[in-house]
Amino acid sequence: MNDFRREICNDCVHGKIDGGNVTCALTNCKPAFAVSCVDFCANDKQHSRYLTTQQMRIDELKEEAEKYISIGGTLSVLILVVAPLITHFAGSFMYIYIGTFLTIAILAYAIFKYVQTVKMRSAVEYDLYKYKLVHADVINEVQTPPSAPITYIHIMHILRQLGYAPHEMGKEGGEGWIRILYGDVYMYILYHEGILKVLCPFGHDDVAQDGQSVFNFLLAANAVMAQNRFVQITGHEEGYHFLVSGYIKTHEELCDYLPNYLGIINDSIVTHRRYLHHYTAQANSDTTEQTPSNDTTVN
Repeated sequence: MNDFRREICNDCVHGKIDGGNVTCALTNCKPAFAVSCVDFCANDKQHSRYLTTQQMRIDELKEEAEKYISIGGTLSVLILVVAPLITHFAGSFMYIYIGTFLTIAILAYAIFKYVQTVKMRSAVEYDLYKYKLVHADVINEVQTPPSAPITYIHIMHILRQLGYAPHEMGKEGGEGWIRILYGDVYMYILYHEGILKVLCPFGHDDVAQDGQSVFNFLLAANAVMAQNRFVQITGHEEGYHFLVSGYIKTHEELCDYLPNYLGIINDSIVTHRRYLHHYTAQANSDTTEQTPSNDTTVN
């Protein structure tokens, strides 16, 4: 067996290695793939190796950034010390100008390389963070970098931790709507331009379209929004929806507010159903009282 196949199987959850024999748990046969295996699923060894490699790269970039500042600062100080000495013995201020120019150039270059290296390090840290989120079921510890932007990957990770099975839907501005089943309804989550939205839509089929039913629905919606001003209940061509939204700046706020937003939507739906039942029963009672009797019995 080729060594590369052994290495791939060694990093796969399906690989079974017994001494010099390697077999696949799915086929109970020796691996026969040419370049890559379509059934490959990384195990702890592969994840650990990747995490170690990325962390080493982060440490190297950190040392490299510090080295630029250290060398640049040392050379600048050295030039500022040597240039006046040369000027004193040579009797010309030209060396002062040359030394000043070299100092500015060296510092500018050192700062430029430092900033560039720090950006590279931040990019590697963010890639590592996303990798941990995607494989959070295998990697137990996921630490969010303070500067990491909020993305749908992080939202899906939080939803999984809450016990939901999130599904990414369409795209809007580079980010995706995420759908979850909350009780007996579907809810949709979107984070876009700093705004977190939690939405629960309903179609027109869920509400009768006669005038009295629509009126009862609006009465119930107004009662709910009067109770909780965070909730917006609006209608549109395809139906109506419950919406809660707010400005989220940090990951800590996202972890706190997302479960609350889901709960607020659910409570609002339950409350709306209760008010709608009340107003519908009241309207039916009023209609019954106002209907003239057809009883012609004469006593």
